[in-house]
Amino acid sequence: MNVSKLPYDPGPAVWRKLTDPAPVYPRLEKNIRADYAVIGAGFAGLSAARRLWQLDPQSKIVVIEAREICEGSSGRNSGFMIDLPHNLGAVDYVGKLEADRQQIEMNREGIQFASEIAEEYTMSRETFDISGKINAAATEAGIKHNTEYAEHLQRLGEPYEMLDEKQMFEVTGSRYYLGGVATAGNAMIKPAMYFNALARGVNQSGVNIFENSPVTGLNKIGNSWQLVTPNGTVEAGKAILAVNGHVESFGYFRRRLIHLYLYGSFTRTLTNEEV
Repeated sequence: MNVSKLPYDPGPAVWRKLTDPAPVYPRLEKNIRADYAVIGAGFAGLSAARRLWQLDPQSKIVVIEAREICEGSSGRNSGFMIDLPHNLGAVDYVGKLEADRQQIEMNREGIQFASEIAEEYTMSRETFDISGKINAAATEAGIKHNTEYAEHLQRLGEPYEMLDEKQMFEVTGSRYYLGGVATAGNAMIKPAMYFNALARGVNQSGVNIFENSPVTGLNKIGNSWQLVTPNGTVEAGKAILAVNGHVESFGYFRRRLIHLYLYGSFTRTLTNEEV
């Protein structure tokens, strides 16, 4: 099966430009075999590679990245992991108790997994930090949503703190916000630093990483999968697709996904007067 299109390149990722130069991983230029082949070296792909190594440290694991690490969506996002769900599309801003409890359990499992990675690879607090978060409200409608959300948290048995306008000013330095709901479990991540450290760590554990090696074909041959790239192939017993919305290009979930680009921009350094 031929992959219908390659990832779109929106230009350099600024998070990466603001950090130390990343290690350079080779291009796949020969035919190799592996037990597991992970397609995509973002959050899902590198995390999957680490988990596979934890479960089966003797296995041969290969990660294939179409561009360079941190140049895809994972390296461009705003860099936070939220433990407590809140249904932004709902009229009352809250969800169902049992569904939310399950979501919280999965979210915290993921945050714990990332925390263990940060500790093992000695990441700084700038790279990974359990910082908590504040749902800020700037309108009376927002205050109403936050009040309903706080009541939902109380029913879930989750701790929180209501912040008034004065407390929001003390936190933000801005008079814009009327109030907020503070919770403690959110983690902040500086994407490029986190993924560079994670890639380096799994690579040192024995996971092979190949950059600039887009998978152009994915074929089932007997009991194995064949990954075709421009200059080499991987034959693996298991193939893990960790390519987010790009999974449509591999023939899955067609007409069921919508791609959203919500990237921000960086200005030049502001003058003291502008600040």
